[in-house]
Amino acid sequence: MRPLSELSEGIATWNGGLGWKRQFRLTRDWLTFASLQWETASGSVALARSSQGIVMLERGPFASSKVVLRDLSTRREMGVFLADWREGGRLTLSSGREWTWRPESTSLSHWALRDARGKAVLQLFVTSMGLAPVGTVAIDPDSAELPELPLLVALGWYLLVHTIDDGALLVSVASRA
Repeated sequence: MRPLSELSEGIATWNGGLGWKRQFRLTRDWLTFASLQWETASGSVALARSSQGIVMLERGPFASSKVVLRDLSTRREMGVFLADWREGGRLTLSSGREWTWRPESTSLSHWALRDARGKAVLQLFVTSMGLAPVGTVAIDPDSAELPELPLLVALGWYLLVHTIDDGALLVSVASRA
């Protein structure tokens, strides 16, 4: 896997997602920079792989507002994301650093993770919301060397996939009522 710092110029694409264990790859020009694989097709636990290691992301039951991020090798908690369903949410790492997750469009197809100063460290765009969502990631060039970047990129896509899944389930339930 290539280091995410190499994505400081241009856009990469999250794609994949079909199959029993939904697996997405972040690629550009046929090179892989990260992957995200769910333990089960409809589960809440996913493993994010990058050149820096493997992180486990785990959300509580359906539409839970909390996602815990753990280093897979040590099981040490690295951070917690708490959702605010009106405005996105906040990621707080064990180091104390914080980022805000916010929609950048009313269609909820464009999201950004912003640092404490409000600067968009990365932006994610959903380009397809089918059974296997597809999206792109744009990393701020000044943020390319952040040690937390692989974690931020994986969390952003994890949150978007769950947002799409939760929305589809709610529409399905509402249409049967």
